[in-house]
This record gives sequence, structure tokens and C-alpha cells, in this order.
Amino acid sequence: MVLNGMALELDTLHGRMMVNMLAGIAQFERGLISEWGEIRSGRGQGARYETRSTTRSMPESG
Repeated sequence: MVLNGMALELDTLHGRMMVNMLAGIAQFERGLISEWGEIRSGRGQGARYETRSTTRSMPESG
């Protein structure tokens, strides 16, 4: 397997480990993108990600 000009030999332990690590990172990123899309569309658990209100009450003078 050749990745960016660097060869990964799949018949060695090191090569198989590297492929598994890259696949795990790719799967993690795909899950993050999916989760962000759900949050933006309002289908996800948006309650966990609520932002604070920007309106503030003015202190009473007196």
C-alpha cells in the first residue's frame, strides 16, 4: 500500500498497525462530522451544546 509516497507493507506487524491506526482516526473524524451535522440541523442532542444568552439585565440604579 502506498500513501503519500510512503509505502506501508501490510505483511509486517508495523505496517498493519499503521493501517489500523489510520483507519481508526478516519472513523473517528467521520463520526465527528456526522455529530456536528446532527447538532447543526437540530436533530442531535443540542441541549448539551446550548450557548449562553447574550442578553443581560442591567443593574438597577438607585
